[in-house]
Amino acid sequence: MSCPDFSRYHEMSIHSVREIYDLADSYYKHLHLLREINHGLEPSVQVFFRGQSNAEWEIEPSINRCHTPESAILAQSHTYEYSSLFDLIAQIQHDHTGTRFIDFTTSIDVALFFACNNDHQKDGAVYFYTYAPHESLWVTTEILVETVQLPNCEKILVKDFTKYLADKYKTIRDKYRDLNELNMNLMSFLDHGFMVFPDQKSLLHNLKMQRQHGCFFVCGCEIIPPVAPGESWRRWYSNAGYNYFSPHKIVVPKSMKTGGNICKVIIPYELKSSIINQLSRQGVSQHTLFPPRPY
Repeated sequence: MSCPDFSRYHEMSIHSVREIYDLADSYYKHLHLLREINHGLEPSVQVFFRGQSNAEWEIEPSINRCHTPESAILAQSHTYEYSSLFDLIAQIQHDHTGTRFIDFTTSIDVALFFACNNDHQKDGAVYFYTYAPHESLWVTTEILVETVQLPNCEKILVKDFTKYLADKYKTIRDKYRDLNELNMNLMSFLDHGFMVFPDQKSLLHNLKMQRQHGCFFVCGCEIIPPVAPGESWRRWYSNAGYNYFSPHKIVVPKSMKTGGNICKVIIPYELKSSIINQLSRQGVSQHTLFPPRPY
C-alpha cells in the first residue's frame, strides 16, 4: 500500500490485515516527522482510531439517533458520584445511548475488533483521525453537566451562559481572570468539541477502559450563525461572548468528515472472520475487552 496524501481526505480498501498495520506505521512516521519539524513547540498531534462494523455509517454521536433527552440520561447517572469528567462520560457511555460523546481508541487492534466483530455480511471501516488535543482541564464536569441541562431553547448567548456558570460555581470564578476569558474557552468547546483522556485515577478503577485504550470526543454545539472562514475574530477574547449557540443541536466537527485529518479504511466483510481470529490470538477479544464489571 502506497503512503497516503496526508493533506486531504482519503478512503481506501485493504486486501489484507497487514496493509492496515502498514498504514498505521505510515501515520506514526508522519506524525513523528511533524514533531521534529515543529521542535515540540506546537500541540502534539496524535492519531486516534475508531472501528465501525458497517462502512456505510458516518461518524456521529448516538444522540442524533435517540429520542430520549440528554438531560434525562444524565439524571440517571448520579453525576455527584464521579470525580472527573472522564469518569462521568465513561459511566454514561457504559449504561446509556443518546449522548454527544464519540468513542475513540489509541489502539489499532481495538478499532479493528469493533470494525469486524459484528455485521458479518457488511464491510467494516476503521477511521484514522489525526488531532492535536489541547489541554482541556478547564472543561469541568460542572460545565458539561450544565450545558446538557440547558432548556430546549433555540439559542443562547455565550456570555449569558458563562455569567450563569460563574455566579453558580466559585471554582469556575476562581479559575479565570474575567468572564471574557471564560467566554473564549467555552466558545472553543462549543465551536469544535474536544477529546477527553482518562486520568490515572479513572483508569485504575476501570479495567474496560484500560484494555480498550479508550478516550472520548465530546461534540460541540451549533453556533448561530456558523463561524465562516475569515471570521476567526468571533472566537477572540473580547468577541467570543457575543456568539449564540443552540445547546441541543450537536455538531460533529468538519475535521472528522473531510480534509487531511481523517482517513477511512474499508475492511471487506470477507476478511472479518480471519481478522477476529488473529486478534484473538493476540489477546484482543470480546472476553478481554469487556471484562465483568465489579459491583
